[in-house]
Amino acid sequence: MRKLNLVTDIGNTSISVGFFDGDTLINVARYKSKDFQIDEYVDFLKKNIKENKIEEKEVSDGIISSVVPKLSRLVQICLSNIFDIEFPFLKQEDNKIIKLDVDEPSSVGGDLIGDIVAAKTIYSYPTIVVDLGTLTKVLIINEKGDFDRAGFFAGMRLSLDAMNSGAALIPELAHIEYPNDIFGKNTVDAMKAGVYYSTAAAIARLADVREELVGKGTKIVLAGGYAELISKYVSGTIIDPNLCLKGLNILVQEKNK
Repeated sequence: MRKLNLVTDIGNTSISVGFFDGDTLINVARYKSKDFQIDEYVDFLKKNIKENKIEEKEVSDGIISSVVPKLSRLVQICLSNIFDIEFPFLKQEDNKIIKLDVDEPSSVGGDLIGDIVAAKTIYSYPTIVVDLGTLTKVLIINEKGDFDRAGFFAGMRLSLDAMNSGAALIPELAHIEYPNDIFGKNTVDAMKAGVYYSTAAAIARLADVREELVGKGTKIVLAGGYAELISKYVSGTIIDPNLCLKGLNILVQEKNK
C-alpha cells in the first residue's frame, strides 16, 4: 500500500489540498474558501479522492499551512475525521531549509515558507518567486540562498473586486481571462486588459532587471493560481502553480528523515 503525504494550504481564495507519493504530486483538490461549509467540504473531498483512486488509509502524514484563522481549525477537523490521523499546523521551527533574513521572521506566513522552501530546493538560487494569488507576492531568495526581501501588491482578483466595490457602474467579472488587446473597446474588455497588463507589465519589468536586483543567473518562478495566465506575456520564467504545496511536502519529508 502506498504511503501518501497530504499537505494543505488554506488561503483567502482557496483551500488547496495536495496528495504526494514521495516527491510526486498525484492530485490537487481546490475548494473556494468563501464557500466553506463543513458538510459540503467533507463531501467534496471524499468525492475527489474517490474519483482519483486514493484510499483514505493511504494517507499517513501531512501538514497544514493557513493564513485564514477562522478556517484553520475547521479544516483541520475535517481532514482528521476523513483520514483518521492528526494534521499539525506548520510552525516556524519546522523550517530548517531556508534562513528568513528579514526584520520579523515570525511574521512570514506558511504560504510564503512553502513557496521559498520549494523554490530553493527545486530550482536553486538566486531566485525570485512571484506568487499570483489574492495578493501578488514577490519573494527574493538571494545569492546565499536566504529569503531576505519581499514585495506585495493587489492580486488580479482583488483588483477587480476593488473596482466593483469602488465604482458603482463597473460590472462584475466572474473570471479573469487573457485579454484580446492591451486596450478594450468596451467596459468589460477594458477591465480585463487593465487588470491583466498592470500585473503582467510589473512582472515583465522585474524580469528585465532581475540580475541587477538580486544577482547573476537569477531565475523567476511564477506560482499560484494565475501563473500560467501571466506566463503568456512574461517569457523566460519557470511556471509552477503548485509551488507552495511542493514546499510543504518537502518540509514533511525533512521532518521524517
